[in-house]
Amino acid sequence: MESIIIAILTAVINRLVDLLIRIVQILWRRRLKKLTALKDIPAIISEHLEVLEGQGVQDLRISTCYLEEDGNIWKINIRYVRPGGILLLPANAAVKIDNDTGEVTGFWTDRSW
Repeated sequence: MESIIIAILTAVINRLVDLLIRIVQILWRRRLKKLTALKDIPAIISEHLEVLEGQGVQDLRISTCYLEEDGNIWKINIRYVRPGGILLLPANAAVKIDNDTGEVTGFWTDRSW
């Protein structure tokens, strides 16, 4: 009887260890997917500008882009041409993007970092 209980407990412990390993692997993969790469930043900003301006912007250029020392926030200066304007004068904006989520956490027109 004692050997059956030990066998059952061993099987349960092995199963729990396997599940724990799988959970850690999934969480690690999700963490890696969340990190915002420098190459993703223009698409994030374009999408945000499209919502603000009502249509796509022209000639989006990143003039400055750096990750803060703590590694959580990208600070970006951009220049773009507003859609539908008679004069094609560039607009400036300062943007903050959360490195973990890729969300725009701040957007200021006519400002730079």
